Amino acid sequence: MVMNIEKEALESCLSEYDVDVPSISVDGEIYNKVVRCETDYQSSAGILRVTRSLYRIKGGLPTICPLEMKAGVVEGRWTPRAARQGIWAVAHMTPQESEDLFKEIGNMEPSKSSLDRLPKKIGALWEASFIEHQAMIRLDEEIPAEAVTVAICLDGVMVPMSKVDSVTDEVSEAQYKEASCGTISLYDKDGERLSTVQIGRMPEHKKATLKLQLKLELEGLLSKRPDLNIVKLADGSKDNWGFLENDILSGRSLLDFWHMSEYMKEAFDAAYPNDTGKSFGQFEKYKAILKNDKAGTDKFIRCLRNLHKTHPKNSTIKRTLTYIRNNKHRIHYAVALELNLPIGSGVVEASCKTLVTQRLKRSGMRWQMHGGQAILSFRSLIKSNRFDKAWDIISLTYKGVVDMPKNVVVLPANKRI
Repeated sequence: MVMNIEKEALESCLSEYDVDVPSISVDGEIYNKVVRCETDYQSSAGILRVTRSLYRIKGGLPTICPLEMKAGVVEGRWTPRAARQGIWAVAHMTPQESEDLFKEIGNMEPSKSSLDRLPKKIGALWEASFIEHQAMIRLDEEIPAEAVTVAICLDGVMVPMSKVDSVTDEVSEAQYKEASCGTISLYDKDGERLSTVQIGRMPEHKKATLKLQLKLELEGLLSKRPDLNIVKLADGSKDNWGFLENDILSGRSLLDFWHMSEYMKEAFDAAYPNDTGKSFGQFEKYKAILKNDKAGTDKFIRCLRNLHKTHPKNSTIKRTLTYIRNNKHRIHYAVALELNLPIGSGVVEASCKTLVTQRLKRSGMRWQMHGGQAILSFRSLIKSNRFDKAWDIISLTYKGVVDMPKNVVVLPANKRI
């Protein structure tokens, strides 16, 4: 009964936005009424049945609906709150799971197909001006006073993409391409993480859009707090470091400690294939040296040289030695830990899992660019605690101002035929 009351109340409220006059003015153009009819809108309380008028400019084909413009109806069907709930659901679950969830909860019961279309439509609007939209979000964000360090990281994760035949438009087998994730994290003087902005992008050449977003995010922080220490973290990818060290000139570069540890473990396993105890002991010893000894990098390189002399044909030891030499200037963990700076890129690796893997790499899934990016954009906003502000911006794009030409009398809703 309460649910029915809520639905009737919403129908009444929505009807108040209706305009029933011969003509209206929008952006200085006169639109004439062409039809008045009932239609359905999806609300958080269920389907609303409302009478509304449609208007068309002289000689124009598309019609406009003052009720929808004034109420901010999303994509001609959803009330703002219903659309928000639908977007939030499909950002976390498949459209089918979202449909099942809404049925279980009651009230709103959108279909799987409508839930599938919704993020694509709104995502296209967001992507068209996402640089400006994110700049608007950053303007209102406050940087914690206790923040002293900002860490910037990026990484990639493979996702299954639909391979579409250019002639028949038929979808054939999946092909895996690398999506990208980036994070901007703030830390206090004790090295405790305070907040993280997460960004996820579908596969693109050299992660161009992700890099642009990360750079703009960092510049936004530094414009408010130029005193922040900058730490740049990544694995040994040349493309990642090309961006971090060529596009972001200031700050300290640190090779992800856990990637370094993986190379170290492989080298000792290769040197002592029949003695796991010896391998593990050496691994733990030099891992501690790298973390705590300011001369640890040189000591580890000497160790690897000796191992390489003993096993000159072992490609794993040689590869690790080359890796360390190429990244020597990024391996200063003891100094970083002394300053309470982060030395691992675990935050961005976790983002790869939470943004991409958990949602886009489920059994049987195949993605195209626009659909996958819509999901990643909204997941990124949710995980970064920016969804509320983003939705305020999105909602405004669906609202419009409707003016009445002079000498027009608008009847109250309860007096209309």
